[in-house]
This record gives sequence, C-alpha cells and structure tokens, in this order.
Amino acid sequence: MTRVDLNHFSRSSYLRFEAARGVLRSAGNTRLIAVDSSWLIGFVSALRFELGDASASVLRQCGVRYGSRLARRFEDELGTADSVGIRERTMAELDALIRDLWKGSGLGELVFRWEHASSGFFEVQLSDGIGEAYASEMSDLDPLAEGMLEGFLGQFAVGGLGCLQTAPGCGKGKFICGSEQVLEGVRRSREASRSHAEILAELLN
Repeated sequence: MTRVDLNHFSRSSYLRFEAARGVLRSAGNTRLIAVDSSWLIGFVSALRFELGDASASVLRQCGVRYGSRLARRFEDELGTADSVGIRERTMAELDALIRDLWKGSGLGELVFRWEHASSGFFEVQLSDGIGEAYASEMSDLDPLAEGMLEGFLGQFAVGGLGCLQTAPGCGKGKFICGSEQVLEGVRRSREASRSHAEILAELLN
C-alpha cells in the first residue's frame, strides 16, 4: 500500500506549468489560478462598498463554498496519488496533510489542537493567511477564513461541523470548530466580547 509524502502539496513538483497554453496545473491535473494581493483587496473593497456590513456574510459564504470545493479536490487528488482513502488515514497524517495543503496553496499556516475533541470541539490557529492582504478593509474578524475552514473541515465531519473565529485578526487568529450545539454558546460569548481563553474555559466548564 503506497502513501503520499506528508508534504505532497508543498513539494516543488506538485505544480506543472504548461507554457504553450499558459496553464498552471496541480499534480492531480486541476487547473489553478494564482490571485495576487491587489485582486483580493479590490474584491473585498468592492464588496464593502456595495454591501457595507453585509459584505462579511457574503465573504463568509464565499469561504464556505471555496472550502468545500477545496476539500473535494484534496480528497480526489490524494486518492489518485496513492491507494489510501482519507478516512483510512491516521489523525496525525490528516493533520499534516491539511496543514501542508493550506501552506502549499498560499492560504497560511494552520495549527490544530485536538485535545478537546472528546468535549465536542477543537481549536484551529491561523497565521500568515490571505486575510492579511485585505485587513485594512475589514474589522477585527476574518469571515472569509472562517468560512473556508468550516467548508473544508465540514466535508469530513459526520453530522456537520461549523467554525467560529474567537480571537481577532485578518489572516490570523483562533477558531473553535464543533457542532452547532457547541457553537451556539460560542456565538453568544463572542457577541458578549469574551476572549478566546474565556470562551474556552466556558466550554470546558
């Protein structure tokens, strides 16, 4: 049984440029498009101009849609690269491969904290994310990153999974992921401006 390297998505051979056609493809033959910071800033700025505060909800939904599509590509490409299904992998392998995908795709650095999974939730920390490009256009939260994590991780959860940002920052911050029942309390605590540490303590109480 073959297994891909845990740096599958960040290795230099993962990308293939077809110069004659001007096309960039992944090792799994997915056509890729590179988006620079100027495009991201323009996109977020246009949404803010047209929608005002409602732009956060639209950005979050964009993130959910992109995250779920990214999860399907993640599973398809790994399934093509080796004979090990996603659900046959250890948590350590999944942790490493998801972090490698995020980093290799230029989406930022992720750190997962699984130790509270038995309580129905886990933590994710993001740094150096794409939100740093448009931080000046947003408030303290990053709805696009929140949606991406929910859309991606929810594809592999039985019964659904959501994510809420609990420590501020665009392109950085901390998130709590869990069932809707867990997130109801997290949402109320966030609205009450409680810190990540306070929210965590409430969940573990």
